[in-house]
Amino acid sequence: MSNHFNEAVEGDDGGLVICRGCKASGTYAALPSGECPAPYRPDSVLLKESLAREQALQQRLTAADERIDQLTSSLLTEAVCRGSAVMGTACGKCVRCAALKLAASARRGPEQVKIKGMIEAMGGEFAIMIDEANTHYGWTFRRHQDGNWVSGRKASEAEMNAARAHAYITNQL
Repeated sequence: MSNHFNEAVEGDDGGLVICRGCKASGTYAALPSGECPAPYRPDSVLLKESLAREQALQQRLTAADERIDQLTSSLLTEAVCRGSAVMGTACGKCVRCAALKLAASARRGPEQVKIKGMIEAMGGEFAIMIDEANTHYGWTFRRHQDGNWVSGRKASEAEMNAARAHAYITNQL
């Protein structure tokens, strides 16, 4: 007895069958033999298995959240809300929200310093200094991984004009 899930090949009158799982072929007289390395399972079975895995993972996540709350509840002396810094529902007043805000800022990276006259490009990685009172007037900059600006080269007149126009459009002045 094989565990292949055989189906007849459409348009074939010779009795050709193919396993829907591993694509092994045979005939009605000589079906594919041996164990199927990839047994076929209908979509409804796959969906049920997927939903069961999702439910099990959700239960584990809930249990982990409850355990974290148990462990941190003794550390917190102030009232704790159930807000989320990521979702924007944090109260911002309790110890938990302050810790969540700190963790979220750590994921975002270092705070980015705003400098008067420094016009950032769309991605925030490049900038040009257009403040004539600044000693770096007319220079291009690139944001370092630590969040500070590093000068690159003297900007062309076209770049300066584009930076001024961009500053006007994006209200960076």
